[in-house]
Amino acid sequence: MEIRKLNNKKNNSNRINNKHRSNLSIKKVNICLFIIVFIMVNILPISSVKAASTYEQRVTNGIDSFPESYQILLREFVEEKMHQNWNFQAYYTGIDWNEFLEGEQHKNRVYSGFDVAHRCSCNDLQGGYYCANSEITAYFMDPRNFINERNIFQFLEISYNETLYNKEMVQNKEKLLHLIDVYRKEYHFTAVIPISASKKQNLEEVLDEIEKNLKEGPAYYDIEEYTDQTLRQLAEETIREKARTASGCDPEANGCLSSGCQP
Repeated sequence: MEIRKLNNKKNNSNRINNKHRSNLSIKKVNICLFIIVFIMVNILPISSVKAASTYEQRVTNGIDSFPESYQILLREFVEEKMHQNWNFQAYYTGIDWNEFLEGEQHKNRVYSGFDVAHRCSCNDLQGGYYCANSEITAYFMDPRNFINERNIFQFLEISYNETLYNKEMVQNKEKLLHLIDVYRKEYHFTAVIPISASKKQNLEEVLDEIEKNLKEGPAYYDIEEYTDQTLRQLAEETIREKARTASGCDPEANGCLSSGCQP
C-alpha cells in the first residue's frame, strides 16, 4: 500500500510538471508570435498600401478620352482595319508611370536564349531566365506597342454585359440578325449559320459546311509503308500471338513454341 501511494504521488507530480511545461511552451509560442507580428506591423514599409488607397481610378468611353499618343494609334488602327463598330474604353489607374516601372524592377524575366540587351545588369539567372532590364519591361507594359490586329485582343472586355448578352437578345430575331451582320462585316467568315441546340435547328447545315471546308491532310507516311512499327516490334507481336494459341504451332510458321509440336 505504501509503495502504491508513493508511486501515485510521483505520477501526479510528473503530470503537474508536464502540464506546467506545456503551459510555459504555449506562452513562449504566443510571445514569439506576438513579437513577430509586432515587428511586421511596426518595421515593414506600409507606404505602398497607403499609396494604393489614394489612387484615383476611372473609366472613360471613346477614343477621345485616351491620351493623344493613344488616339493617333487607335484611329489609324480603326481606319485601316475597318473596325468602326468597336467601342474603346480608357482605364486610368492613377499610378504614375515611373513609379509603376520602379515597382516592377527585378520582378520580370527573359529567356536566356533571347537578346543579351534585354537582361538586367545584375545578371541574375534562375531556371534558365535572366532578370529583365527596365527597357524591355517598359516595352511590354506599354499598351501602345500592342495596338495591332494580332495583339489588340488581349485588351478585349470579356466580362458579362447584360445589355448585350441576355435572353431578349436571343429571342428578338431582329436584334440577333443585326448582331450577326455586325460580326459578318468585321471579319471574312467562310459561313455564318445561326443554330439552336435545344431545337436542333441548322445542326446538319453546320456539319455539311465543316465537311465541305475540311481539306485532305498531308500524307505522313509513304504509300508502301503500312505501319510505323519497327521489325523488332512486329517480331515481338508475332511471338505473342503464337504463345496465345493452344498448341503454339502454326503450319505456316517456321518454328514451334510447344514441345509436343513437330516442325
